[in-house]
Amino acid sequence: MSNLLLVFWSVKQRFRKYFLAAITLGLGVASIASGLSIIEGYQIEIEKITFGAYSRSLILKENKSIHDLYGAPRVLDGKRIEVEIKGVESVIYRREADIEVKYERSTRLTKAVGFLGPYQIETGTKLLWGKRILENKQSTPSRECTLGFRLAVKLGLHNWERQFLPSILINNVRCKVIGVFAEPKSRIEEYYGFSVITSLDFLTKHIENKSHLNINEVDQITIVFSPSQSLKKKEIETDKLMRKNHGIPQSHNSGFTYSDENFPLQILKRQRRLVASILLFLGIFTTIVSVIGFAVIWVNMIAERKFEIATQFAVGASVRDILFQLIVEVFIISIAGVVMGLIFTVSLIGLLSSYLDIPTSIPLLQTVLLAFAAIVISILVVVRSISATASMPLAYIVS
Repeated sequence: MSNLLLVFWSVKQRFRKYFLAAITLGLGVASIASGLSIIEGYQIEIEKITFGAYSRSLILKENKSIHDLYGAPRVLDGKRIEVEIKGVESVIYRREADIEVKYERSTRLTKAVGFLGPYQIETGTKLLWGKRILENKQSTPSRECTLGFRLAVKLGLHNWERQFLPSILINNVRCKVIGVFAEPKSRIEEYYGFSVITSLDFLTKHIENKSHLNINEVDQITIVFSPSQSLKKKEIETDKLMRKNHGIPQSHNSGFTYSDENFPLQILKRQRRLVASILLFLGIFTTIVSVIGFAVIWVNMIAERKFEIATQFAVGASVRDILFQLIVEVFIISIAGVVMGLIFTVSLIGLLSSYLDIPTSIPLLQTVLLAFAAIVISILVVVRSISATASMPLAYIVS
């Protein structure tokens, strides 16, 4: 107990110097953590642009590489997934058809995509003009459609300013154009640039009815999970439920796939691993550099305290007592420095996000490892000097 009281007395007596040491370490930690947060934020922003909702989605499709046919995914499958699997944020049903579009004297061969659910996650949230079709309208199909930006430009409907909405013919079925999506900003949005977007019900009942699909079956179900969910675990849960729904035994290959060939999850996972490795390497390497300044201050302070250490030896303190006192002091100051650094980091990235519109995101795992590494390295670097001084004979200390 007396040793601890001596530690707090020593910290109080040298508060300015210790505060300077803690600030030095804190600023080093803050600069590293802020840099990692900017890199992480940049990575997340690029991920959104490149993959959109696919970065946290399972893409449920029929597995056409196996001979056993269990049918395509159905709307009912998605409804059960939404109810029985935790962490589902949105479910989007998609079905496509090759079509011929006519407007005035223009004729285009393209595709129509029928959606059920919050399809703007895939097609984009911004409109150039007009409005979207209703997301969840599955009965009494409305003959309304929204055009992708590229198709609208080809048809001359991107700058529509007349009083009445235009109508187009889709496979000789009239459809009123109620809006046009804005220019695509991601790869997934680009996929729908030349598409006619309409409701799933209108597509299946009036535009086409594929011979190999029933009216309630779809080409794809996009299951968007909340960011905290593990896609690998959710894929296992989803596959078990789909096997149960379609009567597929565990001994057979799954009748469904859970990733999109255009945006494979393997690429995304590798990209995340590479960024995580870069963050970890930069964090540990630059932590060592920042600790050097902290260690220099401590080594100088220990050199100045030789006579104090000699006095403690003279009144009966042991080497163990001196080591305990100095190491606890280093431990307290290094923790204080790391805490200050984390506070600086949160404040700095808040300012960057609010006023400079710089994308930031604190990587929790790397930040925790960084804080732990800063404390451990600080203690290890200083302990050597402490041990050398505390182990010296009294005559050498006072010389």
